[in-house]
Amino acid sequence: MGSIKVKDYLINLTKYDDIDRNYDTNQIILDKYIERIHADKLHCRKPYYPGTKEPKRPYKNYILKSPYSTYLVREREISNSPEIKHNVNNPTKVNTEAIFGKVYNDCGINSVEASVGYQNTYWGKLYYSITQDLKTLKGYNKQKLVYSSPNFFLHLMDMLENKDEYLKEMTASCFDDLINSVILAILSGETDMHSTNTILLKEFGQNKFTDICRVGIDERAYDDLVFKNASLQEIKDHFENQCEIYSNSCSSSNGRITITPRMQIEGIKSLLKNGLLDEKYKDVINQIANYNIDQCIADQKHEAGANLTNSHIDAIKYYLSQSEELAKI
Repeated sequence: MGSIKVKDYLINLTKYDDIDRNYDTNQIILDKYIERIHADKLHCRKPYYPGTKEPKRPYKNYILKSPYSTYLVREREISNSPEIKHNVNNPTKVNTEAIFGKVYNDCGINSVEASVGYQNTYWGKLYYSITQDLKTLKGYNKQKLVYSSPNFFLHLMDMLENKDEYLKEMTASCFDDLINSVILAILSGETDMHSTNTILLKEFGQNKFTDICRVGIDERAYDDLVFKNASLQEIKDHFENQCEIYSNSCSSSNGRITITPRMQIEGIKSLLKNGLLDEKYKDVINQIANYNIDQCIADQKHEAGANLTNSHIDAIKYYLSQSEELAKI
């Protein structure tokens, strides 16, 4: 890990009583707290296209304000009116983010940790993922943090072959964190690890980034299967045979590529067998191989309101179990 422990600055919503929650599920009730804001107020200094008053992005972001911090509230299911009634009862991505924020942190990769919230709508409960806005992080050693999205390809081969280029912008430990985060993303079936979901951090006055923080970790290769409550056998068949689009991969590529989840694992296996992946990077593989995911799921149900279906649990456990074979190499 780098010198900055981002998790130390993130505030757990479950610690506070100022926001209503459903105490049967520990999910936050957003009916009177959620505030819709223009996305550009969070992400862009110039909210309009040049010479126009046309917004660059629609009103898609929400915030939750507490006396302690500001939180991003993101709708994680399809919610167009004709479809909302078919989606509100299976908040797959919301629960994924609540689980893997903790998994990543437990394995030494800084990540925002999500809580589950919902609004009561005409069709039923509409679920949201609630995470702290990184812009509200307090100073490290009484200094503010600088953070940005890296303009790097997040593919293992690209990164290993071009390490010197990365080290011009970051410390060696930060580079190791970045490598470990890609490995962890692959082992967990994450498909959307890209530059804007991988934040680099450094202190003001420092020339190089010293740490990372993962955000937007809700998408997995098995999402559609879990949404349909697929069986374990269907999940296994999909893992072996169904191509998925990945933003991160073992293979060298300048963009998204389409491969099977099995090919992702085989890519890491090949790197290990050919000595192309340093022994120190096996630590994160060993951590996942020995990780108590059952305890994590139980904890997050209590702490963050994550309530997973059996299909979802089967998918998570099957994907993470692939690390056991890699740990033996």
